[in-house]
Parts: sequence; structure tokens; C-alpha cells
Amino acid sequence: MGGISIEAIKYSFTLSRSEYIRSMNLFFTVIDMFKISTSIFAISINFIFGSLMLFYNEHKGWILVCIAVIIFLLNFNGRYLNLIRSYNSDRNYREIFEIELDEKGIKSSTHNSSSYFEWSYFERVIEKDKYFFFVFEKKKGFVIKQMENKEQKERFIRILEDNRLNKT
Repeated sequence: MGGISIEAIKYSFTLSRSEYIRSMNLFFTVIDMFKISTSIFAISINFIFGSLMLFYNEHKGWILVCIAVIIFLLNFNGRYLNLIRSYNSDRNYREIFEIELDEKGIKSSTHNSSSYFEWSYFERVIEKDKYFFFVFEKKKGFVIKQMENKEQKERFIRILEDNRLNKT
């Protein structure tokens, strides 16, 4: 640690359904880029070959175009629908999140639940748009909204640096 005690950062936020879906889509995009790249590649190959076959009057090209559309729908719309189901089924997402960040870890609580993680539990922290993503176990994590207070954000970054967490 840096030796100088940093005052705990406390703030609260709520996530609307659209904010939840946006933040989780950002998280999955950053964390699971290989899966997204593979899907885009498969869609592109099927669409290109299907179009070429149709151009040369091969009616089998429709099959490849349809496969490309199905892959797209399963990957992207399926994820979107799962996020909506997740948000609607867990009322914690609609409550006020109380966040407390200190030198030892992060505490997140709502009216119904509370969790605490030490900084050593996380592999990295990703800053994207208005959110911080805390990543653990390679592809798992959770999201918090960034604090609006600039001084709090600077203190938070110092805490990350003191705990040797890379902010990307």
C-alpha cells in the first residue's frame, strides 16, 4: 500500500433497464471479444458465399444466407433477451446501489443484499464510457457506474494503483 490512508469513497446510483443492458453489453463486448469476432466471421463467410452462390444462380446460396441470419439472431438478439430477463427477474437491479470503496476492497449493497470483495479478488478493472467493470475469474465480473465527483474518481484511481490493479 502507499502508506497514506485514503478516505473511503461512498456514493450511490441506480441502473435503469436501458443502462443495465448497455453496461452489460459493453462488458461482454470487452470480455468476450473472441466469441464476438468468431460470430462475425461466421456470419460474414456464410453471407459472402451465399451471395456468390445466388449471383451464379445457385439456389443453395439461400441456405448460407439464412444460416448467417440465424447465427446473428442467436448471438445478438439472444444475448439482448437474456439481459432483459435478467434485469426483470432480479429486483436488486432496480434498487439504489450503495457503494463503498476503500483501501481494502469494495462493498456493494442494496436494500435486499450486500457483498464485499477485497481488491486481490479482481484481475483488472476496465473503465468504459460511464462504467467501471470489475473482472474476476477471466470472464466474470460486475459493473458500477462511475462516480460523478472528479475528486472521488481520482481517489478511486489511486486506490487501484495502490492495489496494483490495472485500469484499462
